[in-house]
Amino acid sequence: EFIIGAYALAVPFLFRALTPIYQMVWDAGGADSQLFLNLAKFGGIALVLLPPTTLMGASLPVLARAVANDPDRIGGNVGTLYAVNTFGAVAGTFIAGFIAIPSLGVQNSLWLTAGVNLALGVVALIAGRTPSGRHAGPGPALEPPAPLSPPVKAALLAFGISGFGAMVLEVAWTRALSMVLGSSVYAFSLMLLAFLVGLAGGGAFFSRLLKRRPGLDCGILLASLFAGSGVLAFTTAFILQVLPRFFGQVYFEFSPTANQWYLVQFGFCLLVMFPATFAFGGIFPTVLQYHARSLENVAGSVGTVYASNTVGTILGAACAGFLLIPGLGVLDSVIFVAATQIVLAMGMVLVVSRGSLGLRRTFSVILLLALVAVFGLRPDWDVRLMNSGV
Repeated sequence: EFIIGAYALAVPFLFRALTPIYQMVWDAGGADSQLFLNLAKFGGIALVLLPPTTLMGASLPVLARAVANDPDRIGGNVGTLYAVNTFGAVAGTFIAGFIAIPSLGVQNSLWLTAGVNLALGVVALIAGRTPSGRHAGPGPALEPPAPLSPPVKAALLAFGISGFGAMVLEVAWTRALSMVLGSSVYAFSLMLLAFLVGLAGGGAFFSRLLKRRPGLDCGILLASLFAGSGVLAFTTAFILQVLPRFFGQVYFEFSPTANQWYLVQFGFCLLVMFPATFAFGGIFPTVLQYHARSLENVAGSVGTVYASNTVGTILGAACAGFLLIPGLGVLDSVIFVAATQIVLAMGMVLVVSRGSLGLRRTFSVILLLALVAVFGLRPDWDVRLMNSGV
């Protein structure tokens, strides 16, 4: 927390230092200047943002050891921590987009948040002390972790692919909604807010379920979550095609004020994003519950699960913006992710589930029918309506 806060103070100066480098790349690029500039921007952004975001990513597995006190409820306990963290992201998104930046400006908002991180560092130092006032010493030496079993590897791989799909959906939904809501910083904040609310809500709900029922078949639950996220993502293709007309009707018939209009826009974002992201939010605690069965290696388990998903989200963000949406379009990108989630659900039934053979066969048939429906019921968007610019 100390380093994140201190580094945040330097970020504006680091971005400013990159500007002449971008200019040099543009001047030297010739006909391919735009391509080289995009690559330079990606490299520059990564160079500036990787150090603090790496530390942010490390905080969850470190904190996990403080809340995991029951081997059979690790997924529920750490999942609750993840949900609390995501609800914090919801609050941060709202405060940044609608309060701090409009009132204080970008730089002052950054400095204020850096101060919060420095304060958290002080709190962590105080909380980490024993009642005697001394720092707790290192624990006993740990045995090296056992190799992962094939079903656990399959669950981690599926979680990574699911992270890829979630990010593709976020980009696709944002592209589609921006044609309806506009592309202002407020509209983008509302879209991100709705996405995070769904993840946080799903994480909290399914973490509570896992704490109450520690013996739950994680394979069947994962299959249900993957399939649910896929089917619900597919339904957004139908919601998005009627949204422009509905949006116009609300605007012209009710003439909402500015603040009322933000609520209406947020409602539209929730309608599109919340159901599927609620299912996505339950995947993390379930995969973690399946992976982590001992308290000694809970931090390593959380780090492994978290990292597998994060790698997928990085690839998803890159592929969505530069490959899938330019190549397939928004609609087919959504359908692609929906189908992928259902296929992942089949994998969980066949590889991870401990259920009876009859149950797995029934589940597989249902998933196969859902997969056929995704491709067979593909809607045809009215392109002129989608691009009408309400």
